[in-house]
Amino acid sequence: MNAVSVEDALHALRELGADARQHIDGDLAAHLHGTYLVLRDWGGSVDLCLAGLYHSVYGTDGYSHQLVSANQRQSVAALIGERSEAIVYLYCAALRLDLYPRIVATDRPLFRDRFTDTVSDLDETALSEFCELTVANEWEIERRTHRHFQSYDHVFGDLFRSERFQRRISGRARDAMSSAVPA
Repeated sequence: MNAVSVEDALHALRELGADARQHIDGDLAAHLHGTYLVLRDWGGSVDLCLAGLYHSVYGTDGYSHQLVSANQRQSVAALIGERSEAIVYLYCAALRLDLYPRIVATDRPLFRDRFTDTVSDLDETALSEFCELTVANEWEIERRTHRHFQSYDHVFGDLFRSERFQRRISGRARDAMSSAVPA
């Protein structure tokens, strides 16, 4: 069970300064809320949708601005729930250019945590949530820019086209990608 409403969680993000942080073609708060809405529209679980709302709160390897330090995980969990926070942490801790080829190459990719430099095995649920959140994050940007997937095909192309990735995401996510990812 999650601790707060979406409105309260969004308000807390703004209190942390998310609306003052630049993000591609807008501010971070708008992007985070947009990612939440994409996941909600795709029928994502409450936990995954709230994770979408907070998906870069600790910063990511592609967006280094932290709203909260990764050593303050309990404060985020108290706000959005432990399950949502676990998804957020995984997303923020991922070394994407290391993980993406692993997802393409094997059914059980190892995950290197950029905060702790530890390596672990991801269970299928965590991997599927990571993949769905990855698409939602990038799709939210694509909807606003209409050039994101084409501009970053060298990063996402092999991943998004791979059978191993495709089977881990929802039909709605596959439909969104197929309409925007270059063939």
